[in-house]
Amino acid sequence: MIPSVKKIVATKNLQEKVRFVGRLPYEQLQQYTAAADLGLALDKPLSLNYALALPNKVFDYIQAQTPIVTSPLVEIQKLIDRYDCGEVIQEVSPEALAQKINTLCSNPERLAILKENCKKAAAVEHWDGDKKVLAEVVGRVFI
Repeated sequence: MIPSVKKIVATKNLQEKVRFVGRLPYEQLQQYTAAADLGLALDKPLSLNYALALPNKVFDYIQAQTPIVTSPLVEIQKLIDRYDCGEVIQEVSPEALAQKINTLCSNPERLAILKENCKKAAAVEHWDGDKKVLAEVVGRVFI
């Protein structure tokens, strides 16, 4: 998909607005994530595995205090609803995505609320809490 997107960027003369950086070490990627206005989680529920997915990038966005725009996947939507740390688009299409991004970027007050709510979510949704639960489950099942 990247080659076709690069062609679109060139055709529409968007090189000043769109930058392709390739793979990065995790620490460097975190800097990009924290500098972003929004993080995207746009998987489509093509199978039960996708429908119930909760990608690591969602937690990266939360930890970086980067609000999320997501497709309506069950577990991601639960996080969005619980913390109000992003918004859900019902249809994954260029038009729906553009409309949501433009709406959010033109509303700095809403973005500030979402960022603050990411900060609150980050205090709860992190590995230190989950590793205790995982150890407890493993202890009950295997010991």
